[in-house]
Amino acid sequence: MLPSLKVLLLVGCGLNNSPDFLLHSNLTSIETIDISWNHLQKSIAPNWFWDLTNLKQLDISYNKFSGPFPNEIGNMTSMKQLHLSNNNLVGMIPSNLKNLCNLEELHLSSNNINGSITEIFQRFPTCSLNKLAALALSDTDLAGSLPTNLQESFSNLTFLDLSENKLTGPVPLWIGELTKLTSLDLTNNNLDGVLHEGHLSGLPSLENLLLSGNSIAIIVNSTWFPPFSLTVIKLRSCILGPRFPLWLRWQKPLELDISNTGISDMVPDWFWIMVSLLDEINMPQNQLSGFLPSTMEHMRAYRIDLSSNQFSGPMPKLPVNLTYLDLSRNKLSGLPIEFGAPQLQVLILFGNSISGSIPSYFCELGSISVLDLSENKLTGPLPNCLHDESTTKKTTLSIRNLYLRNNNLSGDFPLLLQNCQELIFLDLAYNQFSGTLPSWIGEKLPSLAFLRLRSNMFHGHIPVGLTKLADLQYLDLSNNNISGGIPKSIVNFTGMIQRRDKYGKYDGTVILHKWRARGDLLAGPV
Repeated sequence: MLPSLKVLLLVGCGLNNSPDFLLHSNLTSIETIDISWNHLQKSIAPNWFWDLTNLKQLDISYNKFSGPFPNEIGNMTSMKQLHLSNNNLVGMIPSNLKNLCNLEELHLSSNNINGSITEIFQRFPTCSLNKLAALALSDTDLAGSLPTNLQESFSNLTFLDLSENKLTGPVPLWIGELTKLTSLDLTNNNLDGVLHEGHLSGLPSLENLLLSGNSIAIIVNSTWFPPFSLTVIKLRSCILGPRFPLWLRWQKPLELDISNTGISDMVPDWFWIMVSLLDEINMPQNQLSGFLPSTMEHMRAYRIDLSSNQFSGPMPKLPVNLTYLDLSRNKLSGLPIEFGAPQLQVLILFGNSISGSIPSYFCELGSISVLDLSENKLTGPLPNCLHDESTTKKTTLSIRNLYLRNNNLSGDFPLLLQNCQELIFLDLAYNQFSGTLPSWIGEKLPSLAFLRLRSNMFHGHIPVGLTKLADLQYLDLSNNNISGGIPKSIVNFTGMIQRRDKYGKYDGTVILHKWRARGDLLAGPV
C-alpha cells in the first residue's frame, strides 16, 4: 500500500509489462506518473492509470500503446500535463477532452489521429485554452487549413508544434498574436501564402521559427525591425528572396537553414559574421554570389553546405573543426593555398571551374572518406601520397569514395591508391590518364565495388590481378586503348554474377553484368 506516494517515475526502465499491480496499491495521493520510454505494448484502455482521476501529470509517451484515444481521458479533470506522444494510438481525440479545464500541456505527436485540424481544435477544452502553454500535434496525419479565428483562445501558448502533417492554406493571423510564443514549428506541411509583419511583429518572445518544407513566402519591409531574437531559424524551401533578407541581421541563431529559399543576391559581410559561431551552415540551392570570406578559417562550423549557388573566386582556408563541406555546382576557380580542416571527412566540389593541379596537402587529409572533384578543370597527375617526402613516413588514406571524372588529369594510374585499401568507389572517367593498368589493383584495393576508367588513354592488356576484385559490381573500361585477351579469371568477379534465370531459378550459367569495354580491342569469350 502506497497511500502517501505522490510521484512515480519509471522512465526508461526497460519495462515490457505495465505495472498493473499498482492499481491495488492505494495510490490515493498520486499526482505524477511517468512511465515513458519503455516497451509497454498493450491497449491504451482499460489501464490502471485511468482510474487515478486525481492525476495532474501523466506521461506514457515513447511506448507501444495501441487502440483509439480512450474516453477515460474525460474523467481526468485534474490533469495539467498529458503526454501520449509516440505510441500507436488511432482516431480522433474524444469529445469529452473538454472536461479537462486545468490542462496546461497536451502532447499527442506521432500517433495516427488522421482527421481535420479544425475538428481537433474544436475538441479542445475551451475552459482551459487560456491556460494551455504547450501543444504538440506533429506527425499525426492531420489535414485541412488552420482555423482563422482563434486569436483569443491560446493567449498563454508558448510552444506550438504542428509539423509533419498535411496542413494546407495560409498561416492565419492569430499566430501573430500569441505574445508568449517561444517556439513555432510548422515543418513539412503544404502551407502556402504570405507571412508578413502582421504575423511576426506581435511575437516578442519567439526563439524558434521552423517553417521548412512549405511554400510560405516571408515578405517584410526592408526596414522592418523584428521584435524577437531567434536562436533556431529553419526556413528550407520557403521563399525569402530574391534580395537577401535584412531582418536576419538582428538574429543570433545557433541553428540556421535557409536552403532553397530563392535568394539571388550577394551575401553581405554582416551575415558571414553572424554565422561564424554556428555549428552548421546550410544555404544550398539558392543563387548566392560573391567570394567566400577570407575569415572562413575562423568559423566554428563542422558542417557547411553552400552547394548549387553562384559563389566565385578561389576557396579560402577552411575552418579547423570542419568535417563536411559541399561547395558543388558553384563557379569557384581555385583550391586554397593552405587547406586547413585537418578533420575533414567529406569534400564535395564537383561542377565548378577549379583549375590547376591537385595540391599535395590532400595527402595529409587522413580522415577524408569522400572526395569529389569531378567536372572541373584540374590538370596534371595526382600527387604521390605513398610517402611523406620529408620523413619517409608511410601515408595511409581512409578514402572510400573518389570521384575525379571530367577533368584534364593525366599521368599513370595513380600510385597513391595503393594506400587506399578502404576504397569502394573509384571514378577516373573522361580524363587523360595513360599507361597500363597496374597488377596491384586487385591486391591493394580489396574492397573496390565500382571502377570507372572510361574515356582515358590506358593501353595494354587487362591484368589478371584486376580479377581478384571479388566485390566488384561495376567495371567500365570503355573508350581506352586496351587490347589483348579477356582473362579467364574474369569469372572471379563474383559481385557481378547472376546465377538465376528470369523465373528466379538456378540455370547453371554464369553471366557478368555491369561490364563495359566498348571501344577497346579485346578478344576472347566472356
